[in-house]
Amino acid sequence: MHEPYSVDDINFKADKLLQAARHGDEASFDKLWGMYRDYLESRVNLWFDQLPEGHIITREIVHETYKRAWNKLDTLKHDNFDNWIFRIQKNLCIDEYRKMKREEKRKEKTADNPLRYIAAESEYEKREREAQEEAREKAHNALSQAYDECLDTISAQRKEVLELRRQGRKYREIADDLGILLGTVKSRISRGKEDIRDCVDENFPDVADETKQYN
Repeated sequence: MHEPYSVDDINFKADKLLQAARHGDEASFDKLWGMYRDYLESRVNLWFDQLPEGHIITREIVHETYKRAWNKLDTLKHDNFDNWIFRIQKNLCIDEYRKMKREEKRKEKTADNPLRYIAAESEYEKREREAQEEAREKAHNALSQAYDECLDTISAQRKEVLELRRQGRKYREIADDLGILLGTVKSRISRGKEDIRDCVDENFPDVADETKQYN
């Protein structure tokens, strides 16, 4: 990740992109946003006492800042885009800070009842859990698609036993149906899986890396 642009650098480079964006060019707005994103993330982290990089609160505030800025770009009266977008972000940070304070008070009220406190899932814990579940599901869906594509690249014999295994067939049933030894079934499955892993690592490296953290 590159270092955040200075404000002066942003002002110099942003002018033409801003003018194009104000005429409805979303691609120009995306480029303009790319110049601000890292700087905006660092500002959020300072607001909330150095949140760890990639924290869900940082992601949500920066994403909401993008949405509001794009949707309300026609309300920008002057070309001072910096102050305008920073003000949007500041208001979002204030809203989030107030939510956090309300959550702290809720926890204080439940402190006298430990069982209730343990059972109560905070808003932020819930959002973090849901975000992790969504990322996990997305990663495994991508891996499943990569697996299916790689399955077509391996030998017919290995593909056949793997497909039967995916249908829930037992090793002995596969051996009997195909008229081969049980050891042969196990060998083809093992080597077929190895072929698929190699295929995924080689042709879908991003998918392979993404799914490792959820295994």
